Amino acid sequence: MTTVTVSYPSDVGDWAREQLRTDHVRAYLKRSNDRASEGDAWPVAVNEGCGVTSDDVPLRVEVVDGDPVLDETAELRFVEREN
Repeated sequence: MTTVTVSYPSDVGDWAREQLRTDHVRAYLKRSNDRASEGDAWPVAVNEGCGVTSDDVPLRVEVVDGDPVLDETAELRFVEREN
């Protein structure tokens, strides 16, 4: 199984952090990025409630452990990084 560690900036709010960990955001990231390489930038907007989406959250691939091809079995792990 592939595990991809993805970082987000430390100034991302609590709500956005929770949204990054939802199944639908994980599925979106796997569908929109067929491969993962260390250093890849994955900007993603998240739901802020009441039909509002955030500005893009600048995600960055930190580590790819396993096959770089992202399929439904790949695990995405989120960590905080300094801005």
